Amino acid sequence: MSININKLLVNLESSIYEVLEVIQNGNAQIALVVDNKKKLLGTISDGDVRRSILKNGNLQINAELIMRRNFKFITVDENIEQALKKMKKEKIFQIPVIDKNGILLDLLLLKDFLRVEEKKNNLVIMAGGKGMRLRPYTEKCPKPMLKINGKPILEIILEQCIESGFREFHFSVNYLKNQIIDYFGNGEKWDVNINYLIEKKPLGTAGSLQLLPKQSQPFIVINGDLLTRLDLNRILNFHIENEADATLGVRNHSEKVPYGVVKVEGTRLLSFEEKPTFNHLVNAGVYVINPNLLDIIKVNSFLDMPNFLEIAKDKSYRINVYPIHEYWLDIGKPEFLKKAHSEWIS
Repeated sequence: MSININKLLVNLESSIYEVLEVIQNGNAQIALVVDNKKKLLGTISDGDVRRSILKNGNLQINAELIMRRNFKFITVDENIEQALKKMKKEKIFQIPVIDKNGILLDLLLLKDFLRVEEKKNNLVIMAGGKGMRLRPYTEKCPKPMLKINGKPILEIILEQCIESGFREFHFSVNYLKNQIIDYFGNGEKWDVNINYLIEKKPLGTAGSLQLLPKQSQPFIVINGDLLTRLDLNRILNFHIENEADATLGVRNHSEKVPYGVVKVEGTRLLSFEEKPTFNHLVNAGVYVINPNLLDIIKVNSFLDMPNFLEIAKDKSYRINVYPIHEYWLDIGKPEFLKKAHSEWIS
């Protein structure tokens, strides 16, 4: 039940970009900071990176500045039962194994000991758009049914959600909806339940939620043209732990200006900044929503998710954001569709 820890190692000077690469590719949601003798100096979880993104707004810092020095660990003398007990008590998903000198020996993952819990939370996948930016590919095929290396995008999303324990699905459909309904049916092939929110006219990424059956738990909404390695349980747990009414998944987007930026005051020059990089948090198309917010949506009215969340915020509902640093690709343009074929491995 161990993992290849060599893929998880970084040093004090490693950039956050390098840390992110380790977290994303190491399949353990953690990076381990070691010295040249492999002594464990600290740990960096995906949560640590998310908090850093929200606090600092960029990734131009070193691992040393965000690592946890007071990390939890077990020694080589402790057994699996003790490790599992400590992970449950501390509410952590990974725990390093070290020797008496602090040398890293192994990393144990909670998921290796526990069966995936079946979720009661429903999951909505938005699959009704016309995909105009992807013409001519979407002239006779709905965008979520475009294939990535032989499999429809929507099926890739569905199977990922199933692996995370979700069983109750709602597909919001409109454009060429019969292709989706005929392919997925009631979900029996995947041993899940699939219900269809059939839009008689386009209702937007929030408007179709009015068609949902009554919900008793927070539910997840995800765009049907999105490829991501995000574990949806993480954003769901974040939503619940932070007592939000809605949680918006966001991505850090860096934009480099190819010119020297001039700052002025009136007509007076203040400074030059040569080819600066600006960082922004952008909507990632993943949401967690509490059922009580559905009362905001008017019946049979068009409403997009950003407007929906702004209305909820103006009504004093608590809207949180959750940074997503995992692999993420919106299949909205032909160049991104091509990119998905070269990058995505099922």
